Amino acid sequence: MPLFEIVFRVNHDCTLGNISKKFPTMKMFMWCNRDHEIIEVIVKSSKDYPAIVEELSRTVDVVEKSFDETKLHLITAKCKCTLENSVIKNIDATNLLHLSPVIYDKGWEYYRVIAFHHKDIERLFNVIERKNFEYEILSKLPFEGSIASSLAVTTDVLFSQLTEKQRRLC
Repeated sequence: MPLFEIVFRVNHDCTLGNISKKFPTMKMFMWCNRDHEIIEVIVKSSKDYPAIVEELSRTVDVVEKSFDETKLHLITAKCKCTLENSVIKNIDATNLLHLSPVIYDKGWEYYRVIAFHHKDIERLFNVIERKNFEYEILSKLPFEGSIASSLAVTTDVLFSQLTEKQRRLC
């Protein structure tokens, strides 16, 4: 069976997603090593920046922070993901390969995964449906190329296959 690359987005009740709803001029990127989270926040409007920093500081347990007027980097003390609230942990549990980062934008979490078996894709979306998370599959294509060359993704790549109308909604 060929490998598949799936790009999808999820909207559910979670701390970082809720913050991204509250600050629509912000894009947030998160890498999780299942122990700590590394969060990068980029703001379009510097006037929102102090409130975003305050909100994040209240909701995540930060061990290290660096920032300037347009971006913020945080390392959290402990990853708070559980199977009940984390799409990433459910991706891991269904044997899919998650390609970081998770992108948070206006309440949506964007994911990119590689599937080795079609049944693993079905298992993940069955779990997401049972949790009543809202989701949308943005693309599902046969994976071509090497996994090693695809480990970096930009938002330009992530959103490149969206129509103009879909981009305006993002």
